[in-house]
Amino acid sequence: LEAEQTIKLAIDSLVNAVALEPRNTLFAQDLFAAYIDLGMNEDAERVLHAALQRNPRDKVLPMTAARLYESKEDWPSAVFYYDVALRNDPSNPVWRRHRAVCHFRQGSFEKAQSDFSRSLANSPVKPQLSEHLAWAEAALKTEDHEEASRVLDLIVNEGEFRTADLEV
Repeated sequence: LEAEQTIKLAIDSLVNAVALEPRNTLFAQDLFAAYIDLGMNEDAERVLHAALQRNPRDKVLPMTAARLYESKEDWPSAVFYYDVALRNDPSNPVWRRHRAVCHFRQGSFEKAQSDFSRSLANSPVKPQLSEHLAWAEAALKTEDHEEASRVLDLIVNEGEFRTADLEV
């Protein structure tokens, strides 16, 4: 009972903090996280959407929304919020990589291939094998065999993947 009261007090405090400083995204993020931790997903989404409306230029909130919808496998919503995030920070290759995966999962192979090409080629962050494979598959599905061949060559020639990983 004491733990429940402590949790309720903490949630109430965060709700008050958001009400008092609606433009402070840290309070909204903390309330969102608390709701997620408690399994109160609808409340979490409501808080997130309200914070996004109040702070349309924030760089973190759209990513939070994109990752939320990605975890729910709601690819169109995830892509929408990655689009918002990329409007706020267009040169971010990590967000473009995540959007590429979402495009791929929803079957938008041309968009996936474009995002993979822009974000993974010469990326300072080492791409994962699954990203390379999705990139190659997107190229194959759009019949860009030259790109697919180039990506598969990257895996074999430049990748640091174990043979077992490639076989799987």
